[in-house]
Order: sequence, then structure tokens, then C-alpha cells
Amino acid sequence: FLVSLSIELLQLSGLLFIYPRPYRLFDVDDLITNTLGAALGYLVAPLPMKILPSQERLDHVAYRKGERVSIFRAAVAAGVDWALCALIAVPVSAALGVRSGRRILFIYIASVLVYFIFIQYLTGGRTLGKALCRVRLVREDGGRPRFWQVAVRCISLYLILLAAPWAGFSAWNGMIDATGWRFFALGAAAIFCLGVFAIFVFTCFINLITRASRLPHERLSRTRNQSTVRRAEDIHFRFIFAAYNGYIERSETNMKKIIVTLLLAALMLAAVPALAQNAFTAADGGIVPTIQFVTYEGFGYVEVDFLQDVNYENPTVTVTDASGAAIAATIVQLDDDDLTFQITDFAADAAYDLTISGVRVGRNGSYTSVSGSFTVPPEGAAVIKKVGYDRDDREIDIEFSALVQYENPTVQVIAADGTPINATIYEWDEDSIEARLESPLNIGSEYMVTVTGVRAAQDTAFGTASLAFTAYDD
Repeated sequence: FLVSLSIELLQLSGLLFIYPRPYRLFDVDDLITNTLGAALGYLVAPLPMKILPSQERLDHVAYRKGERVSIFRAAVAAGVDWALCALIAVPVSAALGVRSGRRILFIYIASVLVYFIFIQYLTGGRTLGKALCRVRLVREDGGRPRFWQVAVRCISLYLILLAAPWAGFSAWNGMIDATGWRFFALGAAAIFCLGVFAIFVFTCFINLITRASRLPHERLSRTRNQSTVRRAEDIHFRFIFAAYNGYIERSETNMKKIIVTLLLAALMLAAVPALAQNAFTAADGGIVPTIQFVTYEGFGYVEVDFLQDVNYENPTVTVTDASGAAIAATIVQLDDDDLTFQITDFAADAAYDLTISGVRVGRNGSYTSVSGSFTVPPEGAAVIKKVGYDRDDREIDIEFSALVQYENPTVQVIAADGTPINATIYEWDEDSIEARLESPLNIGSEYMVTVTGVRAAQDTAFGTASLAFTAYDD
């Protein structure tokens, strides 16, 4: 009644005289109906309360469900942990210029070893994801897991079961260029890895249905996930320490253990960039920059594409013609994997050699020089900019440096030993042409592609365009 009366008085007073007059009517009927409705609700409410479960019953059911760690709950905990690893690994990878699959694999393995094994062991089977989901790793008898159990569990799960599809498909792709016993060995490896992953997915499905089956990595390590959910009346003292490690006890001894554990975890995570840097330094130090394509783009511009990501230090480009005379060259653009320069006083339909100095792979090693060559085509002739290769579909994508026209075009690929490889054109447009090869190319080998019946200028005759390239899977 008082609440309803206060609302009516506010309306009558124009919101405590903010407005010069009431903006709504003061209605006594509202007081009667509101008060009567509240009284009836108070009298009727106990009836449905006898049918609905009590608060104690709801708490009991929720606690019983919380005692069991479902596969979905474990997956959420793992997802949080991998998100944390990504927050650490991605900046480290970017700082180190990580792009190759080998380096990404190194970051993945380092995350498993440091975070999922060492930190989880030091914290007594807890990670950030497990703490948020109120889960911890224990032995079959409920005790603290031993180091070998944590290592076996994480290695079998993350480096074998979850990595099996990647290994299987890699072996499957490797069968394309393999022959003899290597073909059968890769085929057997692909079937084995994919079969292992299929069995793991099947056991996860059975666990999801029956809620009783244990997963392979749990059986191997003799461990299980245990819920840390407790009844409210059983918890005398709780607080979150640095948003990590869930609930902890009051004792000063356990507090010291937690602080020491977090410090060790921080030191180990801080060591990952240093370990990665040292590993990448050793790897990059022995890699020599490799020129993948050299393309004349017209109007004196030449683009050099590198196979790796490179760094520069006062780079220079030296260009010489067939007689050894130097041609003026000016660098106009530098990127991580390519360089563009412009030449002057050059002749058409002529070959040139180039040398680029002050370049190295990645962030390590010494700066060196690399050499290559290119040809300036006749005026109006079509110029192939680059050639891409898709090993899975056995297709090549030929890109021209300018718009072209065709007249009964054909594509021919010749290996370094002179072996021709038949190619069938299945699609072309004004600046590229795509063809399917009769047999696959060997990755890392040199080839020459020639396109006939093509021209770049409308007032010239149809001719040919050629480019030497190295086959790399795009």
C-alpha cells in the first residue's frame, strides 16, 4: 500500500514539483487494486511452494551434478588453458617472426611441456582453466598426481591423440610425390594416425552418452579429473588469489606454496621466449636467402620474391647486362618477402643479372648477398609474373604482370632434365591462366613454363611467354 501510495503522490506532485502541474491523475482505484493484488499473492503463494522443490533440494541436486566432471566441462577448461597459451605464444611468435610450420610446431610443443606438464604438476593438478571450472587432476585414488602421470597424460592427449589428424593428413599429402616403399610407408602411417584419432573420437562419444567410460589418456596415466565443488556450509574460508588456482585454504603454509608455485610458473613462462629465440637463432643462422621469382613488371620495374621472410641492412641492387656493363638500379619498395627496384637505360628483349646485398633470413645470422637473373621481353610481349603450384590438385596458376589477350593458348611445363609434362588449360582470364598437370611436380625442383598464343598489346602479334620457377606447394 505504501509503495503504491508513494507512486501516486509522485504523480500528483509533478515529480516533487519539478513540473508545474501533475502529469498524471491521482487514482484511488490504483491504490485499492495494487494493495488487494499484493494481499492475494501473499495468501496464494504458499500453495505452489509446496509443489516446487525447496531451495535445499535445488542446492543438493546442483551439488550432485557438480561432483561429476563431464567431458564438456573438461573441454571448456582445456579451451581456457589453450586461450591462455595463445595469448603468450602469439606475441612471442610475432616478435620472433614465426611463420613457418616448423616454428609453430615448436611453440605448440613448448606450450604443452611448460604449461600443461610442469605448471600443472607444480600446482597439484590445477591450471587456470581447471580452477575456473572447479576441476583438478588427481590419481585414481584421489591423491596428488605424480610427475610421470601428468607427463604421460598430456603427451598422449596433446602430442599424440589430438596431433594424430595433422600427422595423418601430412603423411597422406606426402604420398602424392612418393614412390616405391616410401609410398606404402606413408600410406600406412596415414591410416594408423587417422585410425587412432577415430578411436579417440569414438571413446569421447561413448563417454558423452554413458557418462562412465574413461578416455584413453586417462587410462594410460591412471589419472582422472576431480570436481572441487564444495557445499556452501562446508566452506569456512574462500577467496581467489590473483584470479588463479581456485579456492585455497586459510593456512599460511598453503599460501606460501601457492606463491612459490606462481613464481615458478611465471619464470618458466618467461623462459619460453628465450628458449624459442635460441632455437630459432640456431635454425636461422644456417639458412641462406633464396630468390623464388624475379619478374619484370614493365616500365623498368622488377620485383624479386624471396622464398623466406628476410631482413635488410642498407640493401643495394646491382644489375649487369650480358656484356657485364652495370645498369642503374634503384630500390623503390621493401617487404618481408619481396623487393622491388627500377632500372633505367635498359634494352628490351635482353637478359640481365642481378645481385642483392645486405639481406638475411629472419632476425639472426649475418647479412649476405643473393643473385638472380631476369629478362626484359620485347615491346608488347606478355610477361609471366609468377607461377603457383597446388600439389593436391596438381594445378599451376600462371599470373601475368599486365592484362593479356589469347588466341588458342597452350601451356607446357618442362623439367630441368628436359622431361615435358602435359598441361591442360581449364580456366583463364585477362591476367592469369590455370592449367591441370598430367603428373605431379617434385617439390623444390626447377621447371620452365611456356604459354603460347598470348600477347600484352593489341597491336602486336601473338607470341609466347616463359618463366623458370621452383615448385612449392601453395
